[in-house]
Amino acid sequence: MLISVVTPSYNLARFLPRTIDSVVSQAGDFELEYLVIDGGSTDGTLEILKRCQDDLTAGRIKAACAGFSFRWFSEKDRGQSDAINKGLRMARGEVAAYLNADDLLAPRCLQTVSDFFRLNPGQKLLTGYCRIIDEDGHEIRKAITWYKNILLGIPSFKNLLKENFISQPATFWRRDVHIELGYFDEGLRYAMDYDMWCRMASKYRINVIRNHLADFRWYRQSKSGGGFGAQFEEEYRIALRYLDKRPMLKLIHRFNIVKTTAVYRLWNLIGGT
Repeated sequence: MLISVVTPSYNLARFLPRTIDSVVSQAGDFELEYLVIDGGSTDGTLEILKRCQDDLTAGRIKAACAGFSFRWFSEKDRGQSDAINKGLRMARGEVAAYLNADDLLAPRCLQTVSDFFRLNPGQKLLTGYCRIIDEDGHEIRKAITWYKNILLGIPSFKNLLKENFISQPATFWRRDVHIELGYFDEGLRYAMDYDMWCRMASKYRINVIRNHLADFRWYRQSKSGGGFGAQFEEEYRIALRYLDKRPMLKLIHRFNIVKTTAVYRLWNLIGGT
């Protein structure tokens, strides 16, 4: 099975080597296509990508999976969703995912994903557990992870419309799904992943595997770290597309926004981890 992973990148050179290593070091009996789509970074990202390509070509770095290909491109783009879509249009894998340039795949993640899709040929969407880490890679905000893991225990489309419980770095799907349903919405700044999960979950089952598949990096300078309020509001506007005849779910989603935003603001105020 060929798995395609796309990394959108822009001026994240301080994290990118660890992200690349978390992908290249994936071991197992699957094939891996890795695409890094850079938006014209000026912080040393291109040097990192060129060095990685040279090391792979020279054999100084060897992928641990059955087959591996690495490609990267750098040009000005229209934002994160545009970069993701460029990569997905190039992707050849049966299974696809994207991993931001500051996040990590957990060891053996892709073997777990490959095993699931091989054993479940009719299933289209898979997600799993995701830790939150800080700039140095230490796990933080364990209470949020615990809460999301509880929500993953009841992974219905109805519950997804109440609150987004799917962690993007730990989510994989069959490539024919985004070809069928459309690519990521380039008009969205924060919640393009939630929009995609809603489209997928409205038609296909959300499968959850109780394995740690990825790490999401939270820090104040990140888009999520600095813009969580705007992110939740954008998620609400997406949910409204499905909630015209579900006023109670609309109310629950709005309550969850108020609750979560208050918790995040308090957390930031007290410097909690």
